[in-house]
Amino acid sequence: MCIRDSVDSAKEINMVLTTEEWEITLFRTGKFWLYLGGNDFEKTIRVDLKVENLRSESTYFDSYGSALNTSEGLFDYRSYYETFSDGYISGGETSEGCMLFYDVPENASVEKIVIAEVYIFDIEHDETYTLMEMHENRFLQSAITVEETITKDDFSITLTRVGYFTHLQFETFGDETTDFRVDLIVTNVASEPKYLWTTDIEMVDNLDNTYAPEWFGSLELGTIEAGDTREGYIIFSGLDENATSVTVSVTYQTYPDSVKYEYTVNLP
Repeated sequence: MCIRDSVDSAKEINMVLTTEEWEITLFRTGKFWLYLGGNDFEKTIRVDLKVENLRSESTYFDSYGSALNTSEGLFDYRSYYETFSDGYISGGETSEGCMLFYDVPENASVEKIVIAEVYIFDIEHDETYTLMEMHENRFLQSAITVEETITKDDFSITLTRVGYFTHLQFETFGDETTDFRVDLIVTNVASEPKYLWTTDIEMVDNLDNTYAPEWFGSLELGTIEAGDTREGYIIFSGLDENATSVTVSVTYQTYPDSVKYEYTVNLP
């Protein structure tokens, strides 16, 4: 733990955020005078935390991008003297220490603490969530609800919603980017396994621009067993800002003639 040079303003938090990989516990935060030797002190905001690896194998935890969201703005300058360090954490083991943020204005109050860019502790509202969960909630609030189902041949396919989706460039890391998202539910209504692929899906706007799916959607297709359902989303990049409608097409490649499922949605 950090050397307790001065922690007279510490606020107990005791907030826990759990994902499939990690359990992150924030114990407390507060103004902290770090003694550097002689007459030198560094004034910081200190955050005491513990990270537990919930996986069975050793996994690297990278705290890059940790920051304080305060009443005076975002601050991510961290002191060399903090005791929480990045590195591999064995399965079931923990890493514990403190982060020290400096150059934070005297009158700033901490509203959110962000760990490793994506793990958010909302002190003001006593909530924890990941950046991905925040993106998902914002999409669901702004998306156009469609709920149109087409059932024919071997599949029943529902287009549930579409809309602009802000997300991390590489799913769980990278810069934020905004693309067009299409949510689908695909059910095999045949009595034997059937095959449908992401490459069988495309989108065309009213300006005759055609868009192919990006690789990082959540809809997993391929071999679909009889009666099984797959649910997820497809991402399309670069939708023309002047488009006023889109048509989503799913083409089931079957003999002798392919079967097409088409959904047209007007955009606001």
